Amino acid sequence: MQMGTTPKFYQKQFKDISLSLAKHPLTGDVVSRTGADAISDSVRNLLLTNRDELPFEDSNLGGDISSLLFSNIGLASLVVMEVTAQKLLNDYEPRIESPQIKIKKTSAYTVSVSVTYTIISTGETQTVEFDKDIS
Repeated sequence: MQMGTTPKFYQKQFKDISLSLAKHPLTGDVVSRTGADAISDSVRNLLLTNRDELPFEDSNLGGDISSLLFSNIGLASLVVMEVTAQKLLNDYEPRIESPQIKIKKTSAYTVSVSVTYTIISTGETQTVEFDKDIS
């Protein structure tokens, strides 16, 4: 084992419930998402959440991408979306570091979002991609 590396069995495991709320076929419990899958779901959900959508939460929680889609999407709007997403992930997703966000307009009402980040506990680099439209 190299000096300064953490053995796999000591690395912290992350576990979240699946937002599909599907039942596990054997236990009947809600299916869970673990590790990198849980983190990628969290990143996607943070970016797709609108500000003030969640009651009793910080008013800055949310990527607010949907509200910006109602404006004339130009270079300035895309830069605002990227800066907002960067700040959001730095503030609300402590399990990742160095998020790199790329948002591009793919049609009049659609943007494509790509987020590449490093998972702190494993050093693994992961990319989450999705499209968001207002139709």
